[in-house]
Amino acid sequence: MMTSNPIDHDSSDSGSAQHYAAALDLPTLPPAGAAARVTLVTSGIGAIGLVVLAQASFPLAAGDETLVVRLWMLISLAGMVVTIALIPRVIPWIVRARRFRLWLVACGLPFVCWGPFALIVYQGQLILFTLPPVPIAIGAAVLLLAPPIFNQVRHTFQDDPIIEPGGDPEPRPTRVSRVLYVGANWIMVVYGAISFVLTFALYPSN
Repeated sequence: MMTSNPIDHDSSDSGSAQHYAAALDLPTLPPAGAAARVTLVTSGIGAIGLVVLAQASFPLAAGDETLVVRLWMLISLAGMVVTIALIPRVIPWIVRARRFRLWLVACGLPFVCWGPFALIVYQGQLILFTLPPVPIAIGAAVLLLAPPIFNQVRHTFQDDPIIEPGGDPEPRPTRVSRVLYVGANWIMVVYGAISFVLTFALYPSN
């Protein structure tokens, strides 16, 4: 005699593991490359702050009330911003590119850079406008300090990583690795502070 199974199996996806996991709404792992992009953006902001602070330190050390903004300053700053923005796209392309394509890029890059370089050489000293150096230096210092503070807070208070079933947790960072992380995180701030102090100490008028 045939008996029916008391457990009714649902053939729909409502009882699937994927549906159950989605219903839990648990935190997910960040997409691949997200941490690298955040690090790149913060490093770029810090580099911009470092360069601008270095330019503002000269009129402050000389006692001038104006920061003369020349054409070569803006071109250099724009080039640095474009370079930092293109790094996430260029590096994967270089890794996947064939050798002859790399040769083409290497040969064409000087022609692409020739226009801005010629403009810097012939018209680089052209004065565009002047700015007060004190607020520029303060703004640059904020740009220089904000990224390492953000990275330090994000690193300290980040959630524990999600471990795949059957996987082993990552080992706890050693003291040496934590010191190296802190040093790498604050290296631009230290360099900017030393350069700022040396500019005042070694300026000819002083």
